[in-house]
Amino acid sequence: MQGEWFYGVAANRLGPVSATVLQQMAQSGQINPLTNVWSEGTLQWVPAGTLPLLYPPGTMQRFAPPPTDGGALNLLLPMGPQSGFAIAAGYLGLFGLVLAPLSILAIIFGVLALRDLKTHPEKRGKGRAITGIVLGALVIVGIAAVLLLVKK
Repeated sequence: MQGEWFYGVAANRLGPVSATVLQQMAQSGQINPLTNVWSEGTLQWVPAGTLPLLYPPGTMQRFAPPPTDGGALNLLLPMGPQSGFAIAAGYLGLFGLVLAPLSILAIIFGVLALRDLKTHPEKRGKGRAITGIVLGALVIVGIAAVLLLVKK
């Protein structure tokens, strides 16, 4: 890491400074692992956190943005490791609002999903499982109420 170094963010390119000065700047916090640096002989500007002489290995992981889980899109299209039972329960609960017999399946799949999620904590889908159970139960209670009212 010899030679002259340039550093900066976006259009604010500063330097040149020696490698020793750049190390001191990193230690004092004048630059951070996300600050871009460049020296003759490097192909392109790189984050300072990728240079082992400035920051210990693994520093960039602390500054990296968290992985995205799909955000709102995940509500419509399941992303990542999900319980298949949970996905089925959610959709069966929704379709059960139109086709009442599916509500029973929504409850069954919802319970199976909760058991699956308990044994596989890396999976997601608890909200879908609960949605299936709740919607299924609401439809069954609604049908029971209508039958009781009609019977009187």
